Amino acid sequence: MAHNFRIATTGTGVYLSKAGDDANSGTADAPIKTLSRLATFNQTGSATSVIGTGTYVLPSDWNGRFGTFFADGIVKILGDTQTTAQLIAANGSYVHNVIFDKFAGFGFRPNPYDGDCQYFACIFKVLPDFAGQVNSSATSNTSFFDCILYGVNADLGKSNFSRCLFINCTITVSSVSDSYIDSTSAIAAQSASNNNVDPGCNTAAGRGLNVAGAGWSLTSPSGIHALPLFNSLVKEDYTLRASSPHILTGIGPAQYRYANSFYVEYTGSAADTASLANTHLRATGTNVVVPLLDITTGSEALEVNSQGGLVLQATTTSDGMASLTTGRIPFADVADEMTVMLLKAGLNFDTSYPALESQFNFNQPEIFNNNVPDFSNYAPGTAGRNPNRLSYRMRWSTKLNPNADLANVSDWITGTKFIEFEWNQKPLWNPATGVGNGEAGYDPATGVPIQCTYYQLAISLRNNYYH
Repeated sequence: MAHNFRIATTGTGVYLSKAGDDANSGTADAPIKTLSRLATFNQTGSATSVIGTGTYVLPSDWNGRFGTFFADGIVKILGDTQTTAQLIAANGSYVHNVIFDKFAGFGFRPNPYDGDCQYFACIFKVLPDFAGQVNSSATSNTSFFDCILYGVNADLGKSNFSRCLFINCTITVSSVSDSYIDSTSAIAAQSASNNNVDPGCNTAAGRGLNVAGAGWSLTSPSGIHALPLFNSLVKEDYTLRASSPHILTGIGPAQYRYANSFYVEYTGSAADTASLANTHLRATGTNVVVPLLDITTGSEALEVNSQGGLVLQATTTSDGMASLTTGRIPFADVADEMTVMLLKAGLNFDTSYPALESQFNFNQPEIFNNNVPDFSNYAPGTAGRNPNRLSYRMRWSTKLNPNADLANVSDWITGTKFIEFEWNQKPLWNPATGVGNGEAGYDPATGVPIQCTYYQLAISLRNNYYH
């Protein structure tokens, strides 16, 4: 089939896609489908596995062996809530941009080979039930860059961490630099530099940073101990407010370290009615109300959960989709470049359930695919499904004064048209074709960034996410 992969393999490369088939050869046009099949390939550090958008369950027959491992889109690998994931055995390999969730722990480096293995921009979540005990290990050199770790409890004395976030972690490391240690974490390091140790750490209870056995402290060499000023810590949004001390000091994951991000959140309660008249959707940077202009299937499509978050419910009509369109959202006083539009939401998107359109039932949609933020939903067998791109639509303005008028077409760069972009990526588009990086036909060689003073979003969720 035609493909929509944007990462090229090297060496003995293999492609995985939720639209693939394990009988395939593993090329971009004929990808395999499962991690079980990937485990049968001879994976060395020089090999590249490219994993397309979707949720994958770590199989019981997984042997932990792969080389370079790229996520091409949003990729989640889930555990069975009881298993420690054995992740890397190949020399010189690395993993890029993968979310590991629902594990009892991690074997970051399960075999004592020479040579380093590395993790870039990954998220590791140990279930809270296992966070109070030793749950992870690494038997030889392991490096972490721009990663977030939750609940990891381990002696990783041969490991090095740079630009990472530690949330409720107890870890012994070789070195840690340019990282944030939250108030519930305890990091013991042989060497450290330019870290932020949260001022809420109780050093008397063994929380904070311990450098070379000198004792628990809020002090990191050349570092700080200050509130990080994330946009929304409780919602796990680690992008930074303009006043965050991490910006000038270069602390934390590079993919979140920008000040012109705009987190829009619901400030009401679960008792509220989320309707077009509601004024509780606000931009956190300025507290400016972000009105909703349209909800496709009426107020029933939009609810509020117990955490105060907005919940879109896909309709049981023929398109299986619910959507909303926001009003004008202020971004910058003078046109500035947009960075990354992060998706921070509950997310199911495993097209193994169901695998085929004929298996889909609108009256009882599959729970593993009941809230997929995907606008295009390309037909099975097309490039858009191999791999799929989770997407939103947006139009934007550079208008200063008077403010951009939603009804005035000339105030908006693309007029009435909303361009499709990929979640968790920097929005890029081709002005000549009007194609954004959320579409299968996007050419990365032609992409240019977005500069704006205002933007307007159209967001959809669907429950008919199959191959």
